[in-house]
Amino acid sequence: MREIKLAQPNLLAAKFPHMKETISILSYVLLAMLLFSACKKERLDADSPQNPEKEKLIIMVKSWLDNQKNGLLVSDTRKIESLKGSLDYNKLRLERYRDLEKFIVVPISNEFKSQNNQDKNPVNYLVLVLNSQDSIANGNIIQYISSNGQKVAPESSFYKIFSYQNLDCSGQFTVLSVTDYFRYELKFENGKLKSVANQRKKTAPNSDSGKANGCIEWYLVTTYYWLDGTSTTTWDYLFTACDDGDCAQARVANGRSFRANCSGGGGGGDNTESCINSFSDGTTSSETVSISTSNEDPTYRTKIYIWTFFKSNGNVWRFNSTETGIHKKVNNEWRWHSLIHNDVSREGLVIGGDVRCTSVVATPTLGIYNAAMTLNFNIQYSIVCVGFPVTTNHNFVATKYFNIND
Repeated sequence: MREIKLAQPNLLAAKFPHMKETISILSYVLLAMLLFSACKKERLDADSPQNPEKEKLIIMVKSWLDNQKNGLLVSDTRKIESLKGSLDYNKLRLERYRDLEKFIVVPISNEFKSQNNQDKNPVNYLVLVLNSQDSIANGNIIQYISSNGQKVAPESSFYKIFSYQNLDCSGQFTVLSVTDYFRYELKFENGKLKSVANQRKKTAPNSDSGKANGCIEWYLVTTYYWLDGTSTTTWDYLFTACDDGDCAQARVANGRSFRANCSGGGGGGDNTESCINSFSDGTTSSETVSISTSNEDPTYRTKIYIWTFFKSNGNVWRFNSTETGIHKKVNNEWRWHSLIHNDVSREGLVIGGDVRCTSVVATPTLGIYNAAMTLNFNIQYSIVCVGFPVTTNHNFVATKYFNIND
């Protein structure tokens, strides 16, 4: 039954007729003071410098996530945006991985709504591999669901998982893509690996693509490991995907979000394909060409950054990007104020055809001491192969990081 509260008479107002007016004035004064304090704190927090190394990691994470949007459906780019907005960078940490690599571990807040394990209240992390060249190689969302009341994953858990060591916990680790699709799942009991589950298609006999009548059956395949060294594998049916337009559609089954790989078998190459491949041999780059100061006064300075973002494998031709960076002096130290993309240009000699860079989308990311420029672009190759003109194009992503002291 809903509780009903009766209004009480204002005894203070009855005894002191001006008390209500006085309290009202004091309330406004206190409210104004609190608002001023909050605004002041917000400005101080926004301007307060972070650890430069941590700030650089944050910028790298944001840029890498932006890179993953390239070529995705709108629904998937929205998932990455939701993930970006839910990362708790205050708790970002590094874990060791292999000799030349580390894990960047960023907890994900409850604002991120995963389609996986919704009924199990998982703790979510973004786990990325940082290589020795200070770039992110890959990354996944990893969910942890404890089976012994241990809410968060113990420190170094990810290092121990991927170096095949026993853990300090019991529970389930579900590995997802950054677009929230299931990849595989690991379960541990008393620190030891109990089972591994992943999504697999059931291959149709006498079919290179694995399809039967244009359809593929998908299963959750789980392998259980027993103490005596033996194992047992089970196949649980998930769904059937067909070529009638629904193949790439996301599906939720067994509490997990799945996406099917719709590609069929591939054929062999021909002379035309070999000709194109021999010509279109470019690769992304982040090499610095030059950095120069174009203007400086006591408050602002302007620097021009030129860097190579795409080049042929023999470096006989390359595409350069020019950016304008503006720094502002705060508390007697330079900080990033803005980073603006100017243009792209090609250098070198293209023999036997033509190469063009089109559809450039530039996305800057700013910190206090570090910044990044990410370019999404299309490279178009034109060449005459086996007597016929051929044009092919590919999408690429390149990122360049800048330090305030560069």
